[in-house]
Amino acid sequence: MIENWKFLELWIDTVPALPKVLMVVGYSDRTHCDVWDITANKVICSHDSYQEAVNWLLEDEFERVEGQVLADDELCQKGYEQAVAETQPELDRGDFVTIAGLEIEAN
Repeated sequence: MIENWKFLELWIDTVPALPKVLMVVGYSDRTHCDVWDITANKVICSHDSYQEAVNWLLEDEFERVEGQVLADDELCQKGYEQAVAETQPELDRGDFVTIAGLEIEAN
């Protein structure tokens, strides 16, 4: 579970046939930024600053999806799980979901 976060950003590696999606999480205490593999639901690396996280992603040719989700957005105040339940049905392996205009297959 992610606690005390300030913002989230999605980054996509569009080179492979199936794009890989990572999420950058910045925390309200500004101590570090984590890079999450959202399909595995785990942190794959942690950086001392946002800029270090960005540099790491750019080295691997990831592209930032425009915009950020801020912790004080209405969607976030409702709670992530409740928001997902209200806006998306359960996905089965092989189903497709659209993220940032890209159709991605659930696995």
